[in-house]
Amino acid sequence: EYRIDPLYVDANIKAEGIELKEYSDFVTNVVPVSISDGALALETKLLVEQKQDLELNISQGKLQVDNFALDDKVLDPAMLRIQTIVANGIEMDVLKQRLSIDEVSVNDVVANQWLDQEGNLRIQALLVEEVVEKNVEKMEQEEKPVPEEKSGSEWNLFVKKISYNNGLLNFTDQNEKITKAHSISGIEIDLENLTLTENKRVPISVLGVINESGKIEVAGELTLVPFAMELNYQFNDIQLAPFSEYVEMASYLRIEKGAVSINGNMNLSTEGEVPISSELALEINGFQAEDMRTGKPILNFDNIKIDGASLDTQNKQFNMNSLVMTVPELLVARSEQQEINWATLAKSEKVEEVVGKAGAQVAEKANPQGEQDWQYSIGEVRLENGNIRFEDRGVKPMFKTELASLNVALEEVASDKKEPTPFAFSSKIDRYAPFTIKGKLDPVAQQPGFEFKSQLKGLEMHSLSPYSAQFIAHNLESGKLDLDLQYGLHENKLKGKNSVVAKNLYLGEEVPSEDAIDAPVGLGLALLRDVNGVIDVDVGVSGDLSDPGFSVSGIIIKAFINVIVKAVSSPFSLLGSLVGGREDLGEFEFEAGRSDLGDEDKQRLQQLVEALKQRPQLAIHITGNAEQTEDTPELQKLKVQDVVASNRKISLVELREEAGEVDWWTVRANRRELNKLNDQLKLTELDDREDQIKAAQPGISGDALEGKVYQAMYADVWANQPIGTAELLSLADRRALAIKQYLVDELGFEFERVSVTKAKAKKLNSRTINLQIEAK
Repeated sequence: EYRIDPLYVDANIKAEGIELKEYSDFVTNVVPVSISDGALALETKLLVEQKQDLELNISQGKLQVDNFALDDKVLDPAMLRIQTIVANGIEMDVLKQRLSIDEVSVNDVVANQWLDQEGNLRIQALLVEEVVEKNVEKMEQEEKPVPEEKSGSEWNLFVKKISYNNGLLNFTDQNEKITKAHSISGIEIDLENLTLTENKRVPISVLGVINESGKIEVAGELTLVPFAMELNYQFNDIQLAPFSEYVEMASYLRIEKGAVSINGNMNLSTEGEVPISSELALEINGFQAEDMRTGKPILNFDNIKIDGASLDTQNKQFNMNSLVMTVPELLVARSEQQEINWATLAKSEKVEEVVGKAGAQVAEKANPQGEQDWQYSIGEVRLENGNIRFEDRGVKPMFKTELASLNVALEEVASDKKEPTPFAFSSKIDRYAPFTIKGKLDPVAQQPGFEFKSQLKGLEMHSLSPYSAQFIAHNLESGKLDLDLQYGLHENKLKGKNSVVAKNLYLGEEVPSEDAIDAPVGLGLALLRDVNGVIDVDVGVSGDLSDPGFSVSGIIIKAFINVIVKAVSSPFSLLGSLVGGREDLGEFEFEAGRSDLGDEDKQRLQQLVEALKQRPQLAIHITGNAEQTEDTPELQKLKVQDVVASNRKISLVELREEAGEVDWWTVRANRRELNKLNDQLKLTELDDREDQIKAAQPGISGDALEGKVYQAMYADVWANQPIGTAELLSLADRRALAIKQYLVDELGFEFERVSVTKAKAKKLNSRTINLQIEAK
């Protein structure tokens, strides 16, 4: 029904089979897409009536679109396909600017999206902001003014129910390094009571399946004016392997297995600076990743769980109650080029690109001076029942070990915490040797900083042969290692104490090595090893982290090498310390021309034997010594005394006891023999000597004169006794033998542990014999 004046129209309208592609230009003129298919059907009741204002109302409206197709310039794959779009119960009052719909359903949707090589989404051309910018730019180029928006009240929109059913989103990445596509299937979206009324909440729920396995569930409420949302979400069993290629672009890590599940909620508001608050719990199960360079698994774990994670962007806070990783397995490998696999896992060129972009963004959005920094806290971090495998191809043969039954616990770490954070570490090296660490980390503001104590018990040392071969040119035959360590790092200053106990540590076969230290390590170990086969040393280390040449492992290794070198270079100092004795237990000075030991020498030899009883792997080596300038005169005197004693048929000892060693010529029988020697050597005769002395000392006579005569005769006689190298070598050997005999015969020292080498003429240089220590 209708009339012309006043205008009145009351009509029922029905249309079917309207081909939407015929009207595609209206869309194409706005956005670069076209409607390539779709049939529109509608049915509604229209009422138009001219009253004070023109009233236009639509009621009992129904609209349906079948086989809708939307395409851009790329026809395969299609951009968007929708089986049906149905809107029922459409009511509209134009004068009052009210639109209500009972139900809108979108069914059987297939959308194909991608990221192009520049990182732009396929759908980006449809975004309103981008379209507006392009249209404004076009209008500016045509020098046409932008029409002003008409003022007026806003429309009141209400949709009782919106449903999106059986949706499928296919997603691909056109980056040449990404080959895997992804999909979200079975998409179901429901909204109820959708309205533009201010602060009115709209219930929403979303379901879907990622890559045919992972489930998505979202439920919550939206507020359209002003926009805000409160959502609870749950992602279950999202497989990580299909996303591995994104990790591989920046690293050599390939994800083989693993599924992530996330439960949480998120609140977002457009008020102020768009604050976001979120809480979540995350869990990853059955994770496995490999190093693409070697094909070996590099990281596995049964489960990693994050509980109580919360984010508050307005207050700049991030908190986490706990992070727990169970049964982690980690491979740490050192290559022949001394590179650690984890240190070189990132692809440097990609990292530099990402860091460069991130740095530019940070510089662009830098916080104003004085703005609040982010605050964070992590309540607890635990690793449970883990295993770290270590391979070192930088030594030959390749070294392998593992830290089994690994457990790590770290208490709360927070940006505002003032107290140190306790931590604990326990493991078993090579599956059996317990290794523990307990300590505290300094507060975040004082990092790096820590203090800890550590213990290792019963590590079998023969497995360390690849390192001993390189650094000391020997394999290790046996040995068990215990360590008690105490370290602290504060203000970049490292200070540590190392208590090392090695039981039955013995060297094996010698192997060639250019890197080996130039020191008799076997002797050093024998010096340090006690009667029970135990080496017990304390070594302190210190260093400054700000020193470019600083290396923790370097200073520790250097400290232990210094202990061995010091022991080898001053073995008798070490032996003397065992018995509280002197440092010169290996040094014996003989009187000129003599080979007998003095009382002090005997006392030192006794202390040496006591010390050597505590070092059963050590032996003594003796080489005699003599000195021509000092020993020759005494040997000449001794030779004269020996001839006199022989001619008198008495011993040399008896000769010396008769009148004393110095004035033995005062005995008349000795003077007769001395006179005979004088004559044999054709030296100044007796009468001539008397005349010479009287001339020099007038008035001298009697015993005084006789004593002077024989004293001068004795001096001439011994000075003319030939003493050659043979006599000096003999003296040197007698001295060495005297030491051995006293050690073995008097002190009961094992003769197998004492050896004597004949002296050599070119090495005679002193009356002092320095003993040598050898390892048996």
